[in-house]
This record gives sequence, structure tokens and C-alpha cells, in this order.
Amino acid sequence: MVVWLLLALVIAVFSGVFALQNAVPVTVAFLKWRFQGSLALVLLLSLSSGALAAFLALVPALLRGKWRASSLQKRLEAAEQGLNKKDPTTE
Repeated sequence: MVVWLLLALVIAVFSGVFALQNAVPVTVAFLKWRFQGSLALVLLLSLSSGALAAFLALVPALLRGKWRASSLQKRLEAAEQGLNKKDPTTE
């Protein structure tokens, strides 16, 4: 856990240095929208929107996997109960 905390701290420091060195204002135009902000802010927003899009694309597969795991767990429990209910005199 300490390693992850140190890694997060290093990334935060590098991000801060990057933002300070790239404070040049840029204008982004998309369709009828115009947005003006620092280069670092524009890159951060682009990265965030890409990460959000990737997460939303993965959600159906994650849910499908959880449902399948739950279904298999229920089948396993039913099979174990079936084995436990066997009559020991027939063996």
C-alpha cells in the first residue's frame, strides 16, 4: 500500500510540474463549442473523458462476468447440497 501511495505522490508531483510548465492558453473548437484554457487543463480533460469512455465500455463485460460468477456459485452450492443429501446406506 505504501508503494501505491508513493507512486500516486510521484505522479501528482509530475502532474503539477507539467501543469506549471504548460500554462499556455489554447483554444479548442468542437462543432459550435469553443473552449479556452491552459494546455494542461485541456489535456487533463481529454484524458479524463477518454478514461470515462473506456470505463463505460467495460461496464457491460464486468457485469456479465459478475452475473456468470454468481450463477456458477449457485450451481456449485446446489451440487454440494446434492452430494451432502445422498443416502450413506446406498454406498
